[in-house]
Amino acid sequence: DLGIVIIHGSVQTILKDPVGFKVISDSFAYLAKAVIVASGISPKSNFIENEKKYIGRGVSYCATCDGNFFKGQNVAIYGNNDVAIEDALYLSNIVKKVYLICKEDSLNGDEELLKQVNQKVNIEVITKAIIKDIIGDDFGVTGINLLNGKSLNIDGIFPLVGDKTSADMLNNLKPTMNNGFIVTNENMETDVEGLFAIGDIRQKQLRQLVTSASDGAIAATLAIKFVNK
Repeated sequence: DLGIVIIHGSVQTILKDPVGFKVISDSFAYLAKAVIVASGISPKSNFIENEKKYIGRGVSYCATCDGNFFKGQNVAIYGNNDVAIEDALYLSNIVKKVYLICKEDSLNGDEELLKQVNQKVNIEVITKAIIKDIIGDDFGVTGINLLNGKSLNIDGIFPLVGDKTSADMLNNLKPTMNNGFIVTNENMETDVEGLFAIGDIRQKQLRQLVTSASDGAIAATLAIKFVNK
């Protein structure tokens, strides 16, 4: 309704240009006075058989987003980092039981978080375990099989080995990054004039829809001011 043109393509690189920026994709190139990067993050692959098959039907990558779908049920978390441990603690207040599974000999995380895990009677930590595959039916996940031959009956699984960012197109601009995330100020401005970043790709504490929408409103308003200036 607003006349916005949406073009599908994969941006390969963004270059500085006398006009501002040159955005080059696999099928087009555009000049722009300002650019807002909203390329987000995606979960690192766990290479679990049937993982992709059951996404949205028992496989989730966000406990705070989908935890309530599993109220009173059994779930598993596969990972060994603070995010996995925090999500296990969060889910323990909602679900019947949480299996916290990791490949290593012990959990690696903040000492206080590990203490809280040990105090939770409905969190079972399973170490030195690798998930072979996810099993289910037409309705969704029903269980998982481990390589050691053990099987667990669960209703949901959260593979949480970490996230990967999508900022390779900025390699020529070299904005300040922190662990793969773009550093901005409160106006969503990077240290490259005219380049803004919003959403999960931005360095921030909370990655949820409401914060991404807020980022977008701020960046759009400031980008308009920048272009008009």
